[in-house]
Amino acid sequence: MKEITIGDLVTAGVAYQDRQRNIPTESHQKNLQALIDNILQPLINQFPAAEIICGYRSPSIAYYYRDMVMSDHKQGRAAAIWWCGDNLDIEQSVFAMYKWIVENLEFNTLDIYDTYIDISYNERYNYKLVSNMSFVHNKHIASRAILD
Repeated sequence: MKEITIGDLVTAGVAYQDRQRNIPTESHQKNLQALIDNILQPLINQFPAAEIICGYRSPSIAYYYRDMVMSDHKQGRAAAIWWCGDNLDIEQSVFAMYKWIVENLEFNTLDIYDTYIDISYNERYNYKLVSNMSFVHNKHIASRAILD
């Protein structure tokens, strides 16, 4: 079983030369650990081949990567995950992850894209808000990311 660390979230999706600037504060580290304990570790245990493609973004790194709106990532409360299951296409895999998350985890927001999910967790409140972002970003594509 793969153990997720704060270091995994600090380096996910950040270029090697920028990692030294992507340092979470103590409060952000606390948020990252809560995200790992309550969302990411159970998710990786269920889907061992899943990969974290985006994690923590310090304000300067978020600005550099043009991630202006990703406030949950800047607070250490969100991660983006990609997984493609055996004998499933990517949209079927995203749908399988979505269904498992909704049925098994407490989360704040779950944004579903055609090829990955973005999920946030907040220790004080978790509203279980689900958004199908594939329709927003790919209006010209007939997405099957959410079927129900």
